[in-house]
Amino acid sequence: MHRQVGLTQARISASETSRIGASPIVLDASRKTDVYERIIELAPGFGEYEKRTDRVIPVFELTPTA
Repeated sequence: MHRQVGLTQARISASETSRIGASPIVLDASRKTDVYERIIELAPGFGEYEKRTDRVIPVFELTPTA
């Protein structure tokens, strides 16, 4: 895994009033494949979008920070 250039912090909205800091990491190809399959199961339209674009769609792992 490696960090996305320029992206060092993220905020997750856990609810309307609760936000959690997170550290984003771009998944490497083998890990992305496993996670992406699950994403497509949950959101099939996203898989259709990937077929229509030439760009590589990164998948991030978010690790909560203190």
